[in-house]
Amino acid sequence: MRFLIICRVIDHYGDAGFSLRLALSLCQRGHIVNFLIDNFSTLKKIRPKSLPPSLTVTHIHSRDAFMNFCETLNQPLHAVIECFGSSSSCNSNISNDQLQHKLGQIHWLIIEYLTAETWNEQFHLKPSINPQTGYQSLYVYPGFSSRTGGLIYQDLPHTPIPKTKHHKTNQIFVFCYPSSPLEALIRASTNQFEIHTVGLQSNQPIVNLEFCPINEFDHRLRDYDWCFVRGEDSFVRAQLNGIPFVWQVYKTADQAHRIKLHAFFNLFTEHMDNDLREKLKLVWLGWNEQTTEDIFMNAWIDIQSDYDRLLTYCQNWASTLLRGKELTQTVEFLALQTG
Repeated sequence: MRFLIICRVIDHYGDAGFSLRLALSLCQRGHIVNFLIDNFSTLKKIRPKSLPPSLTVTHIHSRDAFMNFCETLNQPLHAVIECFGSSSSCNSNISNDQLQHKLGQIHWLIIEYLTAETWNEQFHLKPSINPQTGYQSLYVYPGFSSRTGGLIYQDLPHTPIPKTKHHKTNQIFVFCYPSSPLEALIRASTNQFEIHTVGLQSNQPIVNLEFCPINEFDHRLRDYDWCFVRGEDSFVRAQLNGIPFVWQVYKTADQAHRIKLHAFFNLFTEHMDNDLREKLKLVWLGWNEQTTEDIFMNAWIDIQSDYDRLLTYCQNWASTLLRGKELTQTVEFLALQTG
């Protein structure tokens, strides 16, 4: 089948990371994908060194570039995948209306952001009809339950790779937003951990890493004892690889991120021993600036004695996710419904 994926990079790397991972996963399943993106500099930092022949990347850097793309779009498509409403009217370069006029009524899938909030099950696969044009879109919600679209793990084995020690020191991978209490983590980890960060410039005694290709990211994560992750893509990959992790949710002005954080934490720790859960909760709240730095630092130090228990729990959580719904296959199934 042929797919067109539209990615608008709103901020940071999650938009490009998720969209590219979906494109690569569809190619892995034997499909042809044309990938539109409006921020090529972000994509260059995470794209594989070589792309599959079935994947074509088009940089939509201007309205003229978009118009040229539309003119050359002659092959029939099975579905358009719009990641996170990325081709909405707020984007001056990519126009829904023009694409829909060019393509006619085909399956148009809008993939929304990942959340553990249960309302996403109610809206998954709900249609949306443009009252002006009559064009129908279908909302697809990634998620952790069988009543959502699932997660992307097409490229991973069906069981998590066992954690093995490759280095003498304990190491932490940190991919965070600038608001995180990174200095507090460094102070609390002195003489215990070596901290590696990506995407940050710091004068602190840490190792600054370059971004790596997205198809090498899992291998990088598995080399660490802890992963401090953010946003969506790195957050999901840490889980799928069964690594103890701390998630920094993307902060929003309406404070909805607090609800999102607690919804996932409650789901993730549902079967965790209460004492371990309470310790981990303080670490998560502190990393998300919902407790003081002193509470965060003390909780971080305290939970180290429970590392083996937490590692086992995370490995079991990964096994559960890898038996769940796979988002690429959900998209594939929906595209087939169009004939």
